[in-house]
Amino acid sequence: MNDWTSVAPGGSGAPGQWLYLSTMVTGLALILLIGLQIVLAATARLPRAAWLIRRLPAARRAPAAARAVEARDAHRLLGRLIVALVLVHPLLYLSAVTVRIGHWAPDKLWHAFTDRSYYGNSLVLGLAGVAVVVALGTAAMRLRVPPSWHGFVRVGVLLGGWHALRIGSHVRDGVGGALLWVGMALIALDGGVRLGVGVRRWWRRRAEVASAAATAAATGAATGAATGATTGATTGGRPCCYNPARWPQPPHRR
Repeated sequence: MNDWTSVAPGGSGAPGQWLYLSTMVTGLALILLIGLQIVLAATARLPRAAWLIRRLPAARRAPAAARAVEARDAHRLLGRLIVALVLVHPLLYLSAVTVRIGHWAPDKLWHAFTDRSYYGNSLVLGLAGVAVVVALGTAAMRLRVPPSWHGFVRVGVLLGGWHALRIGSHVRDGVGGALLWVGMALIALDGGVRLGVGVRRWWRRRAEVASAAATAAATGAATGAATGATTGATTGGRPCCYNPARWPQPPHRR
């Protein structure tokens, strides 16, 4: 790890130290906001949890649905804030490194990400998480109804959590590290369950479409056979259309 990419050297009076501290603060804010975002997402999905809604008293079902709508709106608003902070976080880090060096040095910045060191690999993990969250989050915000694939933003969140556990000295140890591990485990579990449910629904829908197509084909064949039999009985077994090579005169004149 290069000394100019570390937060520790130089103390609070070192050039760019306040930018490093701002990077740490935005990282902590992201962890807290993502936790709140998970709670809002769970609340917004309550109306679809039929097994839970049925157990609520009738007087509480409508308020629960109203709270779910409010949680969904808050979820979308908070998502915009999280995407903005996810962008600001690496920009603050790059600014801190530039100030620490004293000039813009893209070759050194590139080396910090590609030197295959522990610190460099951790930066790559964080950058990959940023790319996933920004790409999927921005695409989902452009749609009125969030698509099902926007749930893959969990991959970016997990990459960011791994990045924090590797080089986030303020969260990787003690209670903060334990809470982060638990949160990542819950996110991974929820994502796995929802992915399994989605695959099951897709497979069931595909089977239903195939069954409907087979039924329609069988019905069409049966209808065609019945129509042919009726036509043959009506014409006495003769073709319904006049064929001069086979019938010297039209069938109705013979």
